[in-house]
Amino acid sequence: MWRNSFKELQRLREEEKYYYDVYIFLNDPLVDAPEDIEIVKLSLNDEPIEVLLGYSTDELLLPLVGYEKHSAVERINTVSKYRASVPVETSKEEYLVQYHYASVIAQLLLDSLRLCRPLEDIGVLAIEALPCSFSAPRIRKTWANQFHDELARFEPKRFDFSPPSPYPLSELDMEKIKGTLLEMLPLGELEWNFTHAIRRFRNSIEKYSVDDPERLLEYAMALESLYLNDNKNERGELACRLSLRAARFLEKDPSKRTETFSVVKQLYSFRSQIAHGEDISRIKKTKDKEAL
Repeated sequence: MWRNSFKELQRLREEEKYYYDVYIFLNDPLVDAPEDIEIVKLSLNDEPIEVLLGYSTDELLLPLVGYEKHSAVERINTVSKYRASVPVETSKEEYLVQYHYASVIAQLLLDSLRLCRPLEDIGVLAIEALPCSFSAPRIRKTWANQFHDELARFEPKRFDFSPPSPYPLSELDMEKIKGTLLEMLPLGELEWNFTHAIRRFRNSIEKYSVDDPERLLEYAMALESLYLNDNKNERGELACRLSLRAARFLEKDPSKRTETFSVVKQLYSFRSQIAHGEDISRIKKTKDKEAL
C-alpha cells in the first residue's frame, strides 16, 4: 500500500497539466443521436479543443444535482462539452478564467442554436468545469456570472426556459449550426452593427419571456442595427426604409418580399407604440377591430 501511495505521489509530481471536463447544460434542442456530435473545433490557450453536442444523461447530471441543487435540473435535456487543460505551475487567474472561457463558448453556441432554430426557447441552465483528477483544484464560478442563477439577481437573466421541442436536430440543422458557428468565430473582426444586433437578439430571449411585448423592441432595434446603419443623421421614413431593406436582403421570391415588407413595417409600428407607452393588449384590440 505504501509503495502504491508513493508511486501515486510521484506521478502527481510529474504531471504538467490538469484536465477539466466542461459541461454546458441546455434545455433544448433535442439531440437524437447515439453518440455526441462534434460541432466545432477551437483553440484555447493554443490548445485544440473539440466542442461536442449531445443528450444529457443522468450520469452527467449527478455532480450538478449532488452539490449544486440546481433548480432547473428537470428541464435540462441537452449538453455541450469539451475538455480543457491548465498547466499545473501557473497562476490562480489562469484557473479562474476557465469559467469565463466556458461562458464565451456557451454564448457562441447559444447564438448559433437560436439563429438556426428561431422558434425554440433555448437557454443555458448551468455550466460546470469538473476536474478529471482528485488532485486538480476545483474551478470557481467567477469572472462570468451570466449563466448561474444564484447571481441572476444582479443581472436580469432568465432561467425559466421552455421544455425542449419534440423535433430533434436533423442533419441539415447540424450543418446550419456548424456553418453559423464558423461564421461567428472571428468575433473581434465583426462589424459593430452586427455585434449590436446580436446583443439585442440575445436580450430579447434572455431578458424577456416568450409572450413579453418588450421583445418587439429588441427585435426592431436589432433590425435597425443591420439595415439602418448607413445614414445615422437621416431619420425620415425609417419604417419604410427598414422594411424595404429587410425584404430585399432576407427574401429572394417577390411574393415573400412583399410579405416580409408588411411584417417588418408592422413590427416597427409596434416598436414605436410600445416605446411611447402604449399597452400591447390595447394595440392588438385596435388591430382586430381594423381587420373587421
